Amino acid sequence: MIEHVMLFKLADPAAREALAARMAGALPGARVGLPADRDAEVWDLLVVVTAPDAAALRDALAAPAWTALQAEVAGAVQVRKGWTFALRSGAAAAT
Repeated sequence: MIEHVMLFKLADPAAREALAARMAGALPGARVGLPADRDAEVWDLLVVVTAPDAAALRDALAAPAWTALQAEVAGAVQVRKGWTFALRSGAAAAT
C-alpha cells in the first residue's frame, strides 16, 4: 500500500471549507481534513490518498477532475507540499 499526503496553505484561509468539499469530490476515496488544533493551523487543508501501489497512485492523481481542480485553484494555493509513503504491515489496517 502507498499513501500520499498533501498539505495546502491557502492565500485566503476562509476558503478552507469550500475547497475541502471540492477536493474530496474531485479525488474519490481521498480523505480531506481541516486543522483541528492550533499547531495544525499552519496548514489549511490535508489531503490523503491511499492506493495499492505507485502506479495506482499516479493514476489517481492524474484523474481529469483532480488535475482540472488543481489548475483552477493554483492561484489560491500559496504552498503545496506532498510526500509519499510505503505502508508496512499493520499500518494499512489503521487507514
